[in-house]
Amino acid sequence: MMIFSGNKSKCFLAFAGWCGLLFGCGDRSRQEAVQFFERGNYAFRKQEYSQALHFYTEALGKDPALTEARHNRGLTYVQNHQPEQALRDFSEALQQEPAYAPAYQLRGRVLLQLGRPGAALPDLQRAAGLLPDSAGIQADLGQAHYALHQVAAARTAFDAALRTDPQLARAYINRGVLFFEEKQLPQALADWQQALRLSPEEPTLHHNLSLYHAARQDWPKALAAEETALRLRPGRADFLGHRSFVLLHLGRLPEAEADLQAALRQTDPDAYLFRTQGLLLLLKQQPQAALSALLEAERLNPGVAGLYGLLGTAARAAGQDPCRYFRNGAALGDSAAARQLKTCR
Repeated sequence: MMIFSGNKSKCFLAFAGWCGLLFGCGDRSRQEAVQFFERGNYAFRKQEYSQALHFYTEALGKDPALTEARHNRGLTYVQNHQPEQALRDFSEALQQEPAYAPAYQLRGRVLLQLGRPGAALPDLQRAAGLLPDSAGIQADLGQAHYALHQVAAARTAFDAALRTDPQLARAYINRGVLFFEEKQLPQALADWQQALRLSPEEPTLHHNLSLYHAARQDWPKALAAEETALRLRPGRADFLGHRSFVLLHLGRLPEAEADLQAALRQTDPDAYLFRTQGLLLLLKQQPQAALSALLEAERLNPGVAGLYGLLGTAARAAGQDPCRYFRNGAALGDSAAARQLKTCR
């Protein structure tokens, strides 16, 4: 399950409070730097990121020691999908001010986006040490621990975030992911319902609710939740892939196949898409092809829900022994596999 990262720009823009009105600020270059800096902030707030980059660069040309301008330029690079440039600016800001917590936090976030949680974790831990009452930093720290499979530490961080800010929707969403993956469905639902009250238009949340309803085999509710997710984020591959899986359970094969193909046009198949493809092929009476797809899902992620029940069913339909798949699934808590295991001697 994908953990939710939240709004990358919210509450991070720095301001040159030490020299806000220019008077008494020292030499002319510094005054000009602050003027460019404030123009950059204005452009950033208007989401005119190219203009913001220009003004922050001008500010740094006038005063390279203006850490806030370097930080904000880094944030602008994040918004402009230029992560390596952002990392460079955050690192240079920290060379200038080693205790500048926002730069540690944002550098950690960018490293997380780049799939480098091991590098992100020390930055986020340093940020949390500098700003221990920041709910946002604790939530980011939870995401880093989650990416490193440190579930207990992730739970502790999300709990800390919610103690500090009980209105932080992404912390509820992400703690709910932990509960869901530990099969604590009532707790997952409670967190996601609280998040829904706080952030009803967040598409990832509706996708997660669809996964919850699917886990309970309530396919109409699963479909309704995924439809909402796709209304809010049309065409997203993982949403389409899950809607395809749900539609197959509702017997709507043509629509399911169309969604699956649309998802596969956007991304390389992961274990979940291979599972969906395997189920589709089973329903189309192509057991050998189904078995191949499901084995690929097992290779990528043997923990995918319901996989071993499908593997055993496909193996049996293909004339092979299904029992080892049912045994593996039963050991992992796959209820369908456990039921089918009773047919094995």
